[in-house]
Amino acid sequence: MPDRLPESAELKFVETLSSGTVDIDVYVPAWARPEPTETLTMGASGGRVLKTMLETPVVVRCGLPTHPNRPVNAKHQYTGRFEDERLCRGCYRTLHEDDQARAFEHETPGTTETTN
Repeated sequence: MPDRLPESAELKFVETLSSGTVDIDVYVPAWARPEPTETLTMGASGGRVLKTMLETPVVVRCGLPTHPNRPVNAKHQYTGRFEDERLCRGCYRTLHEDDQARAFEHETPGTTETTN
């Protein structure tokens, strides 16, 4: 059985533009990660950090490498609005049963945004 996600984890949804399938990316803030991660600093080569971010794939829960940060020739994009049927079943199955409901906490095309 998969482990529970940390409370601070945020689900991000990555849409494959050619198929419409929506995969799940779990983002855990650096302060909530159990292990230290490598930090890229701007230094003399500030463009290196941006280049690395754009070229490094985001591996979604089912193992598919995606590039939602790539601005040119994009094949993937982050989304927050989609039909539940488009959710990747493989990504969904990797979530703990207590976290699976979070995969459906998103806007659907039939809903309207509300602002306060």
